[in-house]
Amino acid sequence: MNKLVKGAVATAAGVALLMGGAGTFAYWNASTGITGGTIVAGQLTVADATPSNGVWTVQTNGTGTGVVVALSSYKASPGDVLTYTKSVKITATGDNLTAKLSLAPGSIAGSTLSTPDVSLASYLGKTATINIVSPPTTIVAGAGADAGKYLVTPGTTGIINQNVTVAVVITFPKNVNPGTTNGTLENSTMTGSVNLSALAVNLDQS
Repeated sequence: MNKLVKGAVATAAGVALLMGGAGTFAYWNASTGITGGTIVAGQLTVADATPSNGVWTVQTNGTGTGVVVALSSYKASPGDVLTYTKSVKITATGDNLTAKLSLAPGSIAGSTLSTPDVSLASYLGKTATINIVSPPTTIVAGAGADAGKYLVTPGTTGIINQNVTVAVVITFPKNVNPGTTNGTLENSTMTGSVNLSALAVNLDQS
């Protein structure tokens, strides 16, 4: 190896050692502060409200004034419309927040796994809806795919601990054409029993 090549190799080794040492060299950098602010998260809750106990009423064929009943001893039949009225407290804050209030899945379940219980629960579950009595302007009934739900849009003002009256309406359809498919389904619900202890509403951000 000639002297010129040897000198080049020695120089390269020296640079490598220098760069890989104790961090003598660093990239230039700088930073400065900027005026920021505070971000406050909103909230979305639905809770029990006073009075805590709701009231069950029944309308015959869905007409007339509902009659207050003790659900534990009442025997429903096709044509009855049962309504559970309850006060809940909604808190919703968030400038761009939107949410949906709906009947929670599993609110209506068969008391047992017997065919009449399961059939009755399935039959009533298809008709169950919720209704808000005199809703504020920030809560409106849904339509189309959101039918049976309520849309909550608090905006910049927000809905702060506002009580609303929610009615859960369960219709026991009465078939007008005995002997049809629907009539057969109705027969399977005879003596059935449903458990409504899990009756609840959900408030979910959308």
